[in-house]
Amino acid sequence: MSSDQGLKQRRKPTADAASKSDAKPGASQTAARPRARKEEYSKLQILGAFLLFGATLVLNPMTIGHFGLMTSPCEGKCYVSPEERDPHCGPVDTKRLVYVRIPKTGSTTVEAIVRQLNQKKNYNRVDVGESEDAVHNIKTSWSVDATAGYNDDDPRRTAKRKGEFLYKVGNSVVYPPYQGRNRTFFYGHVFHLNWEHALELPRPGYEHRIPKFILEFLHIDRPTKEDMQDVIEFSIMRKPSERMRSMYYYVRTHARNDKWRANYIKEKGDLSFEDCLLSPECVELNELRRFGSLQTTFLCGYADECYTYGPAALEKALTNLREKILFVGTLERLRESLLVLEKLLPTYFEGVSELEEMPHRKNYDDTKRGLKLSPEAQAVLDEIVTNDATLYKEADRLLTERLESCAIAV
Repeated sequence: MSSDQGLKQRRKPTADAASKSDAKPGASQTAARPRARKEEYSKLQILGAFLLFGATLVLNPMTIGHFGLMTSPCEGKCYVSPEERDPHCGPVDTKRLVYVRIPKTGSTTVEAIVRQLNQKKNYNRVDVGESEDAVHNIKTSWSVDATAGYNDDDPRRTAKRKGEFLYKVGNSVVYPPYQGRNRTFFYGHVFHLNWEHALELPRPGYEHRIPKFILEFLHIDRPTKEDMQDVIEFSIMRKPSERMRSMYYYVRTHARNDKWRANYIKEKGDLSFEDCLLSPECVELNELRRFGSLQTTFLCGYADECYTYGPAALEKALTNLREKILFVGTLERLRESLLVLEKLLPTYFEGVSELEEMPHRKNYDDTKRGLKLSPEAQAVLDEIVTNDATLYKEADRLLTERLESCAIAV
């Protein structure tokens, strides 16, 4: 073999390797394309999931909890047959129970008891928020709440916000987010609502812009009249004079945060409750007349007459107390009230009578200031809370009547 032929043979593998090396980039690029497309598709999936999560959070945040919920069986009384049901002495049953939570009436204690009972009953609990006119919009010149709710100068904005809030609450109640459980306990600073009339509420604008299947997926379907009639309400009241004193000091000592309270005191003043009652300017500045009828407003509802704080609001609240709301107890007789609820709604409150002691009630207004009012200040307070006092007296009477007629041992 000549030296030239040997050189060619030695060079051939090198050339072959070079040709293979030249071919690899093209093959690699071809193989990389599916991987790139797969990565892009994965990114689109992640983006789509993120957008869907965001839409769910904005439109109906409670829907998020619908996914992946681990359910537990109910213990004890978990079903009430139609033959058993008695609206006066119980038992009654509902898939949707609404706690009309009036501020400063021991509602934190009631919720603690519900959480304790729910360890065995295993129903769902949902906070439906608060009405702007309840406690959210205490009018201040420095707060974003200054133009909210009843303080808004433009009644069109007020009506729009009220309609959207009621629509949200209505949909949240009628379409519980956790379908794995067949009962839901709703609570919030919301006024009484005639649920069978909730269908008349205006629809939010987004309903006309989002495809129907997405609304259905997010549980924002339009409810039926039958769905609305299935809702049951209950509430707890408190002696009006005590509730007013509690609320007056609460917003100065425990509400929200330090900065908010400092600004509030700067604008509203830090007079004692008695001194404020004796000052017409302080009464007006702190809206004591409106808050003095707050319990009446809660049980009256969202009708126009409920915002007058007059005889019409009281009359409607009394009618709702007697005919529309299943039961209204009192904080001063909380144990008796809870025993009535256990009798009426065993699927929610069974086990109350077996509690060794009630959860500790938070006394945010536990202060030495103004524990006893002068006769002059007490007279002003009695006049301010006239409606609430009348309503409370009737609720207390009905509580006594129910305990006796239903033979509930206390």
